[in-house]
Amino acid sequence: MRFITDNTVGSLRRWMSLMGYDVVYGGCSARELVRDARVVAEGGLVIGRCPGLVARAKMAEKANHSTEQRSAIGKEAQAPFFHIASPVLTEQIAEVARLFPLDFRKTLFTRCTHCNLPLAGPMRLEGLAGDGPDQVPERVREWRETFFQCGGCGRVYWEGTHTERVRKVLREDVGLDV
Repeated sequence: MRFITDNTVGSLRRWMSLMGYDVVYGGCSARELVRDARVVAEGGLVIGRCPGLVARAKMAEKANHSTEQRSAIGKEAQAPFFHIASPVLTEQIAEVARLFPLDFRKTLFTRCTHCNLPLAGPMRLEGLAGDGPDQVPERVREWRETFFQCGGCGRVYWEGTHTERVRKVLREDVGLDV
């Protein structure tokens, strides 16, 4: 399943990528995304905090007795929309993980946080493409031997203190087994 986040949950999108979800940032409002024919065709689920779309979806459900009324109310909501209620990031992450579970031990850190493509690797520094080796600081080269690289944007990733901090947040604040 592919997820598309609106402009109200940009931080959630980044964390979802870290966790292995196929998620892209739509860059606009949920209202615009649910009307986007491309999103509908790709079967994307729009995630956001737009209360107006939730209200419209509820009105459309109640109006099932009248086809004319239902089509007028539901015109905008063509793509599925998942409403994130909480403004707190860790609660948002927990809600997504509960409703759309993955094997986070296998999916954590498998996608590029920039362009969302799967990462290639593990590989040695010499195996990195393009300017990949130049992206790795000298200090990191001294204590890391394995790297991962995005085939789309070329960004290079490695295990470090940041990955342990992410795991700690997911374990302690979200309640995931990672």
